[in-house]
Amino acid sequence: MLHTLKNISLLLLLSLFISCCKNKNNPSPSGYTNYKMPHEMLDYGYFLPGTYWVYEDTVSGAIDSVWVYDAYYEIDTLPEDNPYSLEPGIYDYFQIKTTSSHFNADYYYWANSSRVAAKKYYHLYRERIIPGNSVVENIGFFYTPEVGAKLFNYNSDTLRVENFFLTLILETNTFSEVALMSQNKNVTEDNSESKIYYAKNAGIIIKKIINRNEYWQLKRFSIIQ
Repeated sequence: MLHTLKNISLLLLLSLFISCCKNKNNPSPSGYTNYKMPHEMLDYGYFLPGTYWVYEDTVSGAIDSVWVYDAYYEIDTLPEDNPYSLEPGIYDYFQIKTTSSHFNADYYYWANSSRVAAKKYYHLYRERIIPGNSVVENIGFFYTPEVGAKLFNYNSDTLRVENFFLTLILETNTFSEVALMSQNKNVTEDNSESKIYYAKNAGIIIKKIINRNEYWQLKRFSIIQ
């Protein structure tokens, strides 16, 4: 019995020693403020390779296939002497890269938890990259999408939450928590007025590009998050 108790005591001491070593080698970030974005930002904007969307322009009948070919998400703890002049704390960042068959362009979507307005509007940026031509970007979506809320975007553009639907039925599919984001001068769509519908766990389901008379509607999709 005494021998067994000694063994148990040794195991407890060994476990305590290992735990202390782990904490010394990987110090806990406790004490740092959590500045990570709400998980809903990832629900609306973060999709893994293998995700695809197929849209049809109901005006012309054209088809556009869009798929994710790269994605990454990272968390970073910034100390007081960080080079970004940000408050010390825990931040996160994600980016996905997609390509469009119809427009022969790549579209990147990214968010950084340090990019937040009024401490509640987290920005989802949209970039359009045309090989050998141009790279343009602006804010395409923000969370929380409160109806009437707006942000002043690049290039004299205003991004506004025009409407919000708890559910929206599109043909045979039902989408949840859909935000209609309107822009008067969307630089990623040739400075056209646009109305783009972002659905939770689905991404963009409708794109109305007013100046080009295009009405893109989601027909088929496969989502991996």
